[in-house]
Amino acid sequence: LDELNRFVKEKNIRSGFMHFIGALNSADIVVGSESNALPPAPVSKSFADSREIIGTATIFWKDDEPMVHLHAGMGRADEVNIGCIRKGANVYLLIEAIILELKGIDARRSFDEELGLDALDLGDLR
Repeated sequence: LDELNRFVKEKNIRSGFMHFIGALNSADIVVGSESNALPPAPVSKSFADSREIIGTATIFWKDDEPMVHLHAGMGRADEVNIGCIRKGANVYLLIEAIILELKGIDARRSFDEELGLDALDLGDLR
C-alpha cells in the first residue's frame, strides 16, 4: 500500500481505479464489522502463508494525500477470505496492477460524521 500511494502521488493520479492479480506473502485485512452499528467496529484477520489474490481498488485523495481503498479476495488451498487490505501487505513474487485514471471529475475523500469514516465525495455529481 505504501508503494501504491507513493506511485499515485508521484504520478499525481487524482481519481481512478485499479484491478490487480498476484500473490501476497502476508497482510492484515478487515473482513467485516462486528455488527451493523455505525461507526463500524472492524473485524481484522492476518495471514502469513502466501496467498493468491485478485482485487480492485479506488484512488481518491483526502487533503494532500492519496487514499487507495483496496478490497480483494485472497486464498490458499480451500481457505479464502475477502476483505479490505489496510496494512502489513507484503508481495510474494509479484502483483500485476492496471490503473485507470478518471479525468474531469471533482472527487475526493472526506470524513463522514454519520458513517464515522472517510467516504467518497463526488462534489457536484451527488
